[in-house]
Amino acid sequence: MSAESATRRRRARSSSSPAASCRSSRGERSNVSHDLGRWARLLIAVTVAVLPLGACTKKAPPPAPLSVTDANSGSSVALARNQQLVVRLPSNPTTGYRWSLAQQSTAVLEPEGAPTYEKGAGDAGAGGTETWRFAPTQAGEGTLRLEYRRLWEADAAPARVVSYKVTVRE
Repeated sequence: MSAESATRRRRARSSSSPAASCRSSRGERSNVSHDLGRWARLLIAVTVAVLPLGACTKKAPPPAPLSVTDANSGSSVALARNQQLVVRLPSNPTTGYRWSLAQQSTAVLEPEGAPTYEKGAGDAGAGGTETWRFAPTQAGEGTLRLEYRRLWEADAAPARVVSYKVTVRE
């Protein structure tokens, strides 16, 4: 066996090793691993730079709903554009009376669904609480007016009236 063939065998064995794959035929180191490291560092840097931007685009949660009762009737109410107004009023539907939204009520609010009724504690026929929820439709001012009446007595004066001066901010 000649010295030349022994050298070829050593080169063949060493070229199958992972470390040898990074060397050129002249024994110089390849830039493949160096380029991969550069791309990995660049990817990490871009990720770190872009990640906080996602936190900036999250919307703040809407403000807590603002609740009013009949005791607040006649007062001013200020709402943010995305803030719900909740009106809780004493009611006793067993007498035929219900709260209704007056025709001339404000355009800056709209009801969110039908009003709900929660029975109060006590005897049968005792009153409870009727709850109305409103969402702002636009910025501006207006008066929210609710009337407590028997719905079939449209021409009769309401038994009670509550009103709130509403301001919706941008």
